[in-house]
Amino acid sequence: MSTLTARLPQGVRLPATLQPDDALDLIKALAEHYGCAHLLITPDEVEDHLTINRNAARGQQRRRLTAEEWTRLYGTDAWRKLAAAAHAVTTRTVLTAIRQAALECVRCATPLTGPPTATWGHCPACLIGADIDDLRRRPCPAAGADTPHRWGTDTCDHCGIPAANPPAIAARRLTALPAAA
Repeated sequence: MSTLTARLPQGVRLPATLQPDDALDLIKALAEHYGCAHLLITPDEVEDHLTINRNAARGQQRRRLTAEEWTRLYGTDAWRKLAAAAHAVTTRTVLTAIRQAALECVRCATPLTGPPTATWGHCPACLIGADIDDLRRRPCPAAGADTPHRWGTDTCDHCGIPAANPPAIAARRLTALPAAA
């Protein structure tokens, strides 16, 4: 049994005739279906970076890598370091995505289970002590990006935070009315 098939789940078999282009299409389709971000660097992507291909006139034949050139390329030290470099960028990006999705409190990192419209990116303890003006200045936690609030008439259209402090309501006083005769 090859190393590749040993890593497949029980009962899953790769077709014997799976071609590289079909394998790439399968990986892309599975990643899209399951919401997995992926980065595939194939000979086509490398060929795009070859100087002759970057400077090629429209309609000019592209330089293609041979199987031996591709093997030589992915055997280099720089290629082996590519995964570590991509991981460093990925880690920063995933941490930003966690914050933008309001999965953790922006102050104390407590896991948040409610939607951003209920938490404004804060756990209950931090939300109680949060200044409403600071919350308004922070990026909108429900926008899914580091964008400002989209103010409607009274609230942010994304997260529902009030646009301004509500006007003070005069204290209502009960008045006793004389009994009807």
